[in-house]
Amino acid sequence: MQHAPAAGEITELLERWRGGDRGALDRLFALAHGELVKIARARLGSRSDTLFSPTVLVNEACLKLLSREPGTDRPWRSRGQFYALVSTAMLHILVDHAKRKKAAKHGGDTVWVSFDPERDGRPSPDLLALGQALAGLERLDRRQANIWKCRFLCGLKIAEMAEAFELGESTIRRELKAANGWVRSQLRHSGGNLAMT
Repeated sequence: MQHAPAAGEITELLERWRGGDRGALDRLFALAHGELVKIARARLGSRSDTLFSPTVLVNEACLKLLSREPGTDRPWRSRGQFYALVSTAMLHILVDHAKRKKAAKHGGDTVWVSFDPERDGRPSPDLLALGQALAGLERLDRRQANIWKCRFLCGLKIAEMAEAFELGESTIRRELKAANGWVRSQLRHSGGNLAMT
């Protein structure tokens, strides 16, 4: 059985990639693959309305990220930030898929994805609206958006996020509460269909 990679292993590989080692990201994805599949499985649930299996979604996200050039301009320095990055790539892939599907059906079926780790399969917001709400939050406050993604897309705990962002747990809770309130208000306001901006 594959073990979950230690935070130090991930951080070391991220540093090596930031330093220009192209193979470090390959090794990182191989090391974290099992954990990433768990995240993808939780996000997809048991839906039959998607082309993606958890493994396919992880592989697509990894391919998307592997196409990036290594360099020191990358802000990902920790386990939490790495998982947030991959989860964001997964979300972008699912949003793109939902846009294509909606365009093909001229407003057809809505694709649902759970963004709350406690929901256990209950319906969640329209994926397109969620993607737009997160893009808006990122424009307003990138840190809050990243904290929200770590919690609701990666399923990280408060303590894990505090370590990843080098912030106190009370700050993480406060930022998460503000971010979650903003995302929920945008989703309520849009009725599940935010206007494209």
